Amino acid sequence: MKKLLLSVIMLSFLVATIGVIVVEGASRPRILILHSYETDYAWTRTVNQGIDRAKRAHMNVDIRYHYMNTKNQSSEAAKKRAATVAKRVVDNYQPNVLLVIDDDAQRLVATDYIGNEAIQIVFAGVNAELEAYGYQDANNVTGILERKSVSAIKEVLRLLVESQPRIGSLKGSVVYLSDSSTSAKLDAG
Repeated sequence: MKKLLLSVIMLSFLVATIGVIVVEGASRPRILILHSYETDYAWTRTVNQGIDRAKRAHMNVDIRYHYMNTKNQSSEAAKKRAATVAKRVVDNYQPNVLLVIDDDAQRLVATDYIGNEAIQIVFAGVNAELEAYGYQDANNVTGILERKSVSAIKEVLRLLVESQPRIGSLKGSVVYLSDSSTSAKLDAG
């Protein structure tokens, strides 16, 4: 009889412990970091380093990462395939917060979750205007715009040449070099 009672107590304790673990795990906030690019891109690694530093202060958060790799596979067909996979990840994981990095992930994935009250969208590294993604009036969207104004840089260089005769006497021109990514195209304006 004692063995049976001990077994019941141990089994009850085991079930209660598993229950606490399941409830605790289910109640943790879930954040999905959705990158347009892959970790071979320095910008992606730098963003992840910042997220990792912030994560240390908030250990009770479940964070997952997904990389769309649209810089290396830049055809529109490849981007659409990457978007299909990313949407499947979002739908299966059901994050509370979707942190979306760069323009491709905004355009191809995040816009499908505008107005979804279960998911808060936080954008970063966006070069386009908010209206391009329908974010301007969305209640579940906030974020940080990225602005590198090529026209402003040209203007500063023009003023510098005009104000400094020595620089103005130099022969040559300024060339804007960039890759063919969505972000670079939006920067060039």
